[in-house]
Amino acid sequence: MLIADGSKLSCIVLAAGRSKRMGSNNKLLLPFHGKELILHTIEKIIGQDFFEIVIVTGWQSHELEKILMNYPVKLINHPGYLEGQSTSLKKGLSVISEKTLGAFFVLGDQPMVQEETIKRLIAGFLQKPSFLTAPYYKDKRGNPVIIPRQFFSWLNQLQGDQGARDLFLREEIINKIHVHDPGVVEDIDTPEDYEKLKTKQNILRG
Repeated sequence: MLIADGSKLSCIVLAAGRSKRMGSNNKLLLPFHGKELILHTIEKIIGQDFFEIVIVTGWQSHELEKILMNYPVKLINHPGYLEGQSTSLKKGLSVISEKTLGAFFVLGDQPMVQEETIKRLIAGFLQKPSFLTAPYYKDKRGNPVIIPRQFFSWLNQLQGDQGARDLFLREEIINKIHVHDPGVVEDIDTPEDYEKLKTKQNILRG
């Protein structure tokens, strides 16, 4: 999806992991509110002001592609996903447009992140486009995050299961967006996390 007059931000959704702590289930395909968990993330993203949306798949890529093929996204299969998170980050960076000002990194297993939070992060980045942009809930940094283009070379030096955590230790270059959104610090890694999520689903319904 290309928006000619858009924010010139590329969105990269990380959806390649093995979900080891979830057992035999791919957490992104688990049901939540009547559809697969990852769709809650994708459907909040596609209406935003992104230059393009790239989804990096790996484990059970065919199953993920089946449910995502009708969405306006670019699906990139990463066969080397077992080599660590850094390889998925770099795979996403390798396919985005050279015109992009930065990468909006989204974790596929955070269905409770609010759409308003996504909008605020984009707006915050556009005000300070040379800064890392991240949401903070009760002073705890969460996801999604935005990384400007000038840091791409740093990301491309990562190895194995390294992520961008060390980069975000440099508080002097972080644009902190304080949000009332616990979804930014909640992800679904274990069966217990999923049961807690379903409990929230029942509360929302009630």
